Amino acid sequence: MYPQRKDVRAISWPAGFVVALLALLLAGCANKPVEVQHYTLPAATKVTQETDAEPLFVEITVNTADYLAAPGISYQTSEYRMESAYGHRWAGSLAEQLRRQLRDELLQQYPGYRFISGRGHGDDAAGDTFFLTVEIDEFHGRFDGVAVISGRWSLRDTQNNYLTGQNFFERIPQSEDGYEALVKSLAQGWRKTIGEINREIQALKAESN
Repeated sequence: MYPQRKDVRAISWPAGFVVALLALLLAGCANKPVEVQHYTLPAATKVTQETDAEPLFVEITVNTADYLAAPGISYQTSEYRMESAYGHRWAGSLAEQLRRQLRDELLQQYPGYRFISGRGHGDDAAGDTFFLTVEIDEFHGRFDGVAVISGRWSLRDTQNNYLTGQNFFERIPQSEDGYEALVKSLAQGWRKTIGEINREIQALKAESN
């Protein structure tokens, strides 16, 4: 005679135990650290050129829109929504990175100029000082895979008279997905903008000679 199969009954857990178990599982997920990646705009290749001419000082100021003050890289997820990434951040102030790259790029073109921070230069600027101001309205990724840059810049003389300037508007497609590709596209767009600034300053110098 074959042994009889015993009935298998479902185990009934107390409701309080189930709630406590779920709470522990959720707490474990919530406490899991989020890996944060930091990104920086590539530095320009510095070229040191000596000159005996009296240096001309240019004070550079870069201001960004309020939403770009957040440490996270900004990304437009829809036509109406903008988000700041928590796990993908700028390695330091975005405005300062933009100003530093602008300064380094222009230094290569104008060895007789001395580009200084808009935060003040102390007693360094003994000669005349010109003022280059850049306002960044957009500097972010977009849901359709495009890096977006826009704003305006102006150059004023020592008496604060307007000399030249223009609006800029760049749309650079990403070569691939991901935040690193987005930063590369944003950097490419910023270099194009710096090139436009350089050409306008060159044209102004040619007119004044």
